Amino acid sequence: MTPNAQVVYDYIKLEYSEITKIGVTNCRKISGSQTYSQHSWSNALDIMTYDRALQDEIAADLRTFGPDVLRNMLTYKYNSAHNSHVHVDFWPKGWLAPPCMEADLRIKYADGTVTTNAPFPLTILEEELITRQDKADEGNPDLKANYTEMMQAGVFSAATQPGGITFNDEFATFLVRFEDYIVEKYKLGSTVVPKPVLLPHDHVLNIKGSVGRVNNVGPDAL
Repeated sequence: MTPNAQVVYDYIKLEYSEITKIGVTNCRKISGSQTYSQHSWSNALDIMTYDRALQDEIAADLRTFGPDVLRNMLTYKYNSAHNSHVHVDFWPKGWLAPPCMEADLRIKYADGTVTTNAPFPLTILEEELITRQDKADEGNPDLKANYTEMMQAGVFSAATQPGGITFNDEFATFLVRFEDYIVEKYKLGSTVVPKPVLLPHDHVLNIKGSVGRVNNVGPDAL
């Protein structure tokens, strides 16, 4: 998944327990078009639900990420092909032919800039991620207390890498927004922490003595 898609995927899985399936990668052209779907770059999500009220709720929630992040949002209101899901894809977008068709990776930004063979960036702002973490805290008053206890116990620590930034308490609180996901997916206490993908900076993260590279890619992490 692209970094923006990864963050929104994780957010939906944790915020909406009703959602059990999200489509991501599908190397194909848009139906009735010669243009490749953003699913071809894993830069789109199909959030599967026939519940129209839930579609409306999810769409309204995701629109708060803003037009600089969201490129398309399609629901049952768009056409009958979307009765079963909310489609969302992101800026920057995959451009021309995708790598799954053995083409170079081209990315087009909202301002028209095109790059070739450069990775998709994370454009969701750190402030937005922290805001959503704070929203989650409101529904879980024990979360911050749990985080403080874990920090005091030395569960989380980090080392700045060349070109990275200091892993400080403010940004660490965002990590705890995904605490349940990480505990389940990366098996705290195991000898290896494979490919965490939720942070937009490059760090080495130590979790109960286990060390894993943290970066914002990792397309096979889910």
